[in-house]
Amino acid sequence: MDFKRILIVKLSSIGDVVHTLPVLSALRKKFPKSYIAWVVKKQIANIIINHPHLDEVISYEGPRKTAKKLRSLNFDLAIDLQGLFRSGFLTFVSGAEVRLGFSRANSRELSRLFLNQRVTPGEEDRHVIDKNLSLLRPLGIEVKKKEFIIPVSHENREYITNFLREKGITSSDLLIALHPGASWPSKLWPEERWAELVDRLIEELKVKAILLWGAGDKNSIDRIAKITENRPIISCKTNLKELACLISKCRLFIGGETGPLHIACALNIPTVALIGPTDSVRNGPYGEGHTVIEKDLPCRGCWRHKCKRLDCMKLITVDEVFSAVKTRIIANREDANSRE
Repeated sequence: MDFKRILIVKLSSIGDVVHTLPVLSALRKKFPKSYIAWVVKKQIANIIINHPHLDEVISYEGPRKTAKKLRSLNFDLAIDLQGLFRSGFLTFVSGAEVRLGFSRANSRELSRLFLNQRVTPGEEDRHVIDKNLSLLRPLGIEVKKKEFIIPVSHENREYITNFLREKGITSSDLLIALHPGASWPSKLWPEERWAELVDRLIEELKVKAILLWGAGDKNSIDRIAKITENRPIISCKTNLKELACLISKCRLFIGGETGPLHIACALNIPTVALIGPTDSVRNGPYGEGHTVIEKDLPCRGCWRHKCKRLDCMKLITVDEVFSAVKTRIIANREDANSRE
């Protein structure tokens, strides 16, 4: 089975797009001469523009305009990795003869009705990355080594290098990234705890702490920095590729289950993840070298964007996070020494 023109449908979010990168690399390896395009929301597109395995990034510009664009490209294979009505619709209107996606139990909003091949992931496909890769099995693709490529430019690297230089950061510094923000209120850890954690990291572990922020996070970051006794570095404004460059310069990443966490994992940066309303097995940090902190509550994995109680995050203590960071730093040093 061969395909000349392949469409990937994964519109958002940042983490979801990062989780789909191994699918793209696997498709390119299987179909080296095929034209491969990816339709994605405009605000997320930056992270995959100029990807070496992509021929075109198609920004989603509403159903009618995007449908017209997709029909003009004559796809013969379309893969819906989102599993929602909108993504299913785009898969269908692409005109592809083979429209591949998830079965009923693994999709929502009747998206499966737009497909003509439906896949049920196996019991072993518990993490969303493995679930995504299960869609490739009908194509004869089994992936053993997952490849995460985030294409960054020389200009992206220079921007971050100059910023760190201005802040007096050198390659010998133990730079730790903290990302307090989240798109869901239910994923937020209290600001005063972030501030206490920053102070303890700087005072007791002698690290350089940098607070990362994105759209809508800056006011919170400023409040956290203001109540610290040891002022952390506040990151410069970044796009997604610049953010990836900045994270790549850090020795450790601390944050909730958000896009930046998954970027860190993709870059093989060790993480300490504070997990609340989502499922750490399905959506937690992928791979080795990560620590998950979560509470075993009856409502764990509720997937609610808002919660009045917020126990899953409030019950995570500064001591727990600090201890996990200290343990992870020691483990990383031992790994580095063993490789020398």
